[in-house]
Amino acid sequence: MLILIIIVYTYSALAAQMSTFTQCDCGYSDPTTLATWSEMWHMNFEKNDGSTATMQQQQLYSLKELFFSNYIIDAKFNDSYPRVFRKENVLVHDESLEVRVTVDSSKSKPIDRIQCGGVGTNRQDFMYGSFRSYMRSTKVNGTVAGMFLYNSQGEIDIELLSSVKPSQAYFAMHPGIVENGKASALTHGNSMLGFEPADDYHEYRFDWFPNLTIFYVDGVESYRITTNVLDLPSRVMFNHWTDGNANFSQGPAKENANINIKNMTFFFNSSDISNSPACLNSKTACDIQSKLTMVVRLSNS
Repeated sequence: MLILIIIVYTYSALAAQMSTFTQCDCGYSDPTTLATWSEMWHMNFEKNDGSTATMQQQQLYSLKELFFSNYIIDAKFNDSYPRVFRKENVLVHDESLEVRVTVDSSKSKPIDRIQCGGVGTNRQDFMYGSFRSYMRSTKVNGTVAGMFLYNSQGEIDIELLSSVKPSQAYFAMHPGIVENGKASALTHGNSMLGFEPADDYHEYRFDWFPNLTIFYVDGVESYRITTNVLDLPSRVMFNHWTDGNANFSQGPAKENANINIKNMTFFFNSSDISNSPACLNSKTACDIQSKLTMVVRLSNS
């Protein structure tokens, strides 16, 4: 059966109490955008069965569905620092997936003092879809929280910069266009949030179509990009970093900081053309909203 919730496992400490939606083998329909997607991928971190932190980490790192960043990205500018990503900076905490920036003040070199966190899907065949997550950002100045689709040749990004006030969400398509020394509105945009994103969880989302990406915050459309839209199979990533770039992150962060992710939900098509809807158990696509409601109910049961 091709149409199912991809994440099905028994680690109750990670609260992934999901079941397959075999009746949805004709896809998932979004009545607001009139889009229909073949598959659904969901992960939830809201519950804890009392397992120790060590047990939770062992369970988390054993998940074959997830990829944990463990590498160094060289400094991009003369006044910025390398981004050192470590697997240990992603953990289950506070009924969420916590992605940390950690600062060791006893170290003198930024490459030793500051470490970042990142996590993503091992699947790299996402090819158009609606990608959603409930996240809470940090109050610590100087970090960037990102939710994005990644291919070595391009990206679709939502980013939250903790130093920028009033709070905004930044949207970008890479490769981007620069006009008169500044990021062009053709491939970059932003939206005033009207709330403090570190105070509570909010839904961040982008819907990726051929030649169009629509960005949403709490279900409200915030920006559209139709230029340089990614057209390659990609993986979904979440990261949290700081690099000292005065023109963007405004870091480095001077103390530990974290972002928290309650859940990730993706309705999507695969680049594997054989993964088309089978329509054996259903003749029509399932309604996305009804499935999201069911996901919440199952996660809270």
